[in-house]
Amino acid sequence: MGSCFLFISKVTSLSPPFLGLFQACQMTWVGLGLTDVHLSNHTVLLSLPGSTPNTITDRSSHECFMPNGTPCDQRGPNDLPKQQFSYAAYSAMGSVQGEVVDIQYGSVDDLRRAKETLNLTNQIAVVKLGKIPLLYKLSLLSELGFGGVLLYIDPCDGPPSRHTWRQAFRVTLNPGGNPAIGNLTSLLVQPISALLAKTLLSSPSTGQEGSCIPLAMPPNTERKKITLTIGNQFSYKKIYNVVGYLKGKRNPDRYVLVGSRHDSDHGGGTSAIMNQLIAALTEQTKRGWVPDRTTVFCSWGGSALGNIGSYEWGKDNSVVLQSSAVAYVSLNSPVRGTEALRATASPTLLQLTSDIQRTTSFLSEAQFSSESPENLDPLFKFHETIAKLTAEAILRLVNDPVLPFYPLDIALDVQNKLKDKSALSLPLLSSASALRDHAAFFQSETMRPANDPKERDPSHVRMLNDVLRDLEKSFIIPQTPPGVYR
Repeated sequence: MGSCFLFISKVTSLSPPFLGLFQACQMTWVGLGLTDVHLSNHTVLLSLPGSTPNTITDRSSHECFMPNGTPCDQRGPNDLPKQQFSYAAYSAMGSVQGEVVDIQYGSVDDLRRAKETLNLTNQIAVVKLGKIPLLYKLSLLSELGFGGVLLYIDPCDGPPSRHTWRQAFRVTLNPGGNPAIGNLTSLLVQPISALLAKTLLSSPSTGQEGSCIPLAMPPNTERKKITLTIGNQFSYKKIYNVVGYLKGKRNPDRYVLVGSRHDSDHGGGTSAIMNQLIAALTEQTKRGWVPDRTTVFCSWGGSALGNIGSYEWGKDNSVVLQSSAVAYVSLNSPVRGTEALRATASPTLLQLTSDIQRTTSFLSEAQFSSESPENLDPLFKFHETIAKLTAEAILRLVNDPVLPFYPLDIALDVQNKLKDKSALSLPLLSSASALRDHAAFFQSETMRPANDPKERDPSHVRMLNDVLRDLEKSFIIPQTPPGVYR
């Protein structure tokens, strides 16, 4: 079986000369049995690494560091691609000089303590990822007048077996869609390794015998003065989406979308799993299987920079999606890490996820080294399992007469999120309780009879499915509150 992309694509591979690769993917899907496959393209603003790595320089010692903590004068010939990967897409560009300020996680309390004792104007914040959304904490730092931000992951926040001290990483500051230059941050932002953060913060050594001490600048420590230089580049380029349809018969205008990125730097076997799914499902149709609803297979461009391709395609097809989309199954980076299966789902699909996991064994004992990606799942057992799980989810979503959505799980999720909020009003808690009662009644008295073939009226089932599909939309708010973003 051919793969759409027999390479590990870099961000810079989104340029027009690579159109042939996406056409090859289109032809691969057609060869696997899909008869309706389209390419769509969008010209978007991309933020790409510059020709030289971004650097952090200690102004007192004149030591220059790469984002992973390697001194600039010790950079090897093979280090450039790794260092170019470590950047913040859509950061501001240029240089900023300032003192290092330890902001911890950048919470409101962290920032209040810093503001009470320090002049923060044009200083450089050293901030841990986690606790609160990145874009929200960056907006707070910008309001306080910071000139630059260095992001890192505290090793104490990760699994003890993962050695992340020397790992820099990439983030995107694009909340989604095609960004506009006028809406981007004015901060210079750069991800760095925990090792470099420890050096800049003059943080003490880690604990002994397996204990972990969170990184922090000791009290009364003289703060280092540094220069942060960002050389990212903005350019307008075309990105491509590949979209293929496996038509349903009874309800062809109801869509189950299966999506993945095709420009993933960290792999995960996405295209191989997608191809396997397409081949398996089209083979079943040749053997007489007739899907009820339509399956839409999507390979998105620009995902690593803020889900640009999927956002733009969704915007172009918003009317159809709002009226006809049933569910979205994501295959972004399906195999990564060293843990057992970790599936996430919206509340109405939690039961379906649980049902599928119980029917499929998973290899939870295997350990992988993040330094040796070629050793990740060498026998493809994880990939095979993910493909089987995904195929089972698709079959249920495409073929179940009544969609496998469970309204009671929404009500229970609402109650669980409210039970620890002591300041909430009694009417709100009462409404949550009533929602649970109504959802339980609807699930037992309305949904269950519809699953009985003797009582099943097609028009009634279609109307019921539309109600189930739209249920979670009732909880969407038009304007997101502070600290929350899509």
